[in-house]
Order: sequence, then C-alpha cells, then structure tokens
Amino acid sequence: MEITTEITLMDNRLSTMEDKLAEMEEKIDSIDKKLNQVVEALVGNKLTQNGGLVKDLQDIKTKVDKHEELAKKLRWSWAVVIGVAAFIVLVIKLIILYFSK
Repeated sequence: MEITTEITLMDNRLSTMEDKLAEMEEKIDSIDKKLNQVVEALVGNKLTQNGGLVKDLQDIKTKVDKHEELAKKLRWSWAVVIGVAAFIVLVIKLIILYFSK
C-alpha cells in the first residue's frame, strides 16, 4: 500500500511538473512573438518592405540635413542682398554728395 501511495504521489508531482513546463513553454512562445514584433517595428519587415523606425529616422535625418543646407544658403543669400543694398545706398549717397556741391 505504501508503494502505491508513493507512486501516486510521484505521478502527481510529475504531472504538476509537466503542467508547469507546458506553461513555461507558452510564456516563452509569447515572449518570442512579442520580441519579433519589437524587432519588426524597429528594423522593418522583409515581407511588407517596411523599413521600420530605423528607416523612418534615416529619412527624417536626410530631410533635416536638406533643410539645414537650404537654411544656410538662404542666410548667405540674405547676407549678399543686404551687402549689395548697402553698397547701392553708399553709391547713391556718394552720387548725391558729389552732385550737391
């Protein structure tokens, strides 16, 4: 009788361990799926040809670089316009001064 009780107890323990193992496998599968989703969000999905956040950040950086280059050109253009305008004003003042004498 004692051996039967021990066997039953060991069967119960083994069954409990198998249940816990199955539960852990499910949790690992869930974590794996979530990790794959995170990776797809970051680097994209080959199937949909989506570049993910990394590609989006690269596109944004490219656009920012273009805007900075345009802003630099506009600053230089305004500096040239102001310089030319100042030169024209100086020439006009000199002409007026020359003819007013």
